[in-house]
Amino acid sequence: MKNLILIPLCLLFFNCTTQTEKNNDQSDKKETTKTDMPMVFYGDSIDYQSTKMAEDAFSELKSINLNDTLIMTFKSKVNAVCQKKGCWMQLDVPQGNDIKVTFKDYGFFVPKDISGQEVIIKGKGFLKEVSVEEQQHYAIDAGKSDQEIAAITEPKKEYRFIANGVAIPTSDGE
Repeated sequence: MKNLILIPLCLLFFNCTTQTEKNNDQSDKKETTKTDMPMVFYGDSIDYQSTKMAEDAFSELKSINLNDTLIMTFKSKVNAVCQKKGCWMQLDVPQGNDIKVTFKDYGFFVPKDISGQEVIIKGKGFLKEVSVEEQQHYAIDAGKSDQEIAAITEPKKEYRFIANGVAIPTSDGE
């Protein structure tokens, strides 16, 4: 009789330890996958396993109204970076649009030489009406000519993004 009670308890114990080992094996694989692509992080680190492509992120952004926000993580190519400090960047998105990216609480900057590189960003996107003054400020940061800056005369709506973190893939693990 005692053996009949002991057998189910042993089976239950064995099943629990086997399941825990399986879960541990799966979590180890996720960590291995994350380290397969070396990244340099600025700001918060990013779980880039759930990254959207720029096309998908922009489709979602197009559906929001002025001053609404959308939290997301996506990958895109850098078109431009602030040449004074690296305090903003412009990312390429479909249909000839760019998204201006700034960094949460001005808490970090990115390297000034990453134009043309792919990056992964995490944060919140929104649609904003940008004043003439702000547009001119960014034009000065980008090194535009006085003539190009003077040509900015009207406010415009832009898709913007405030990044909590930026991940830049590296080929050598730096």
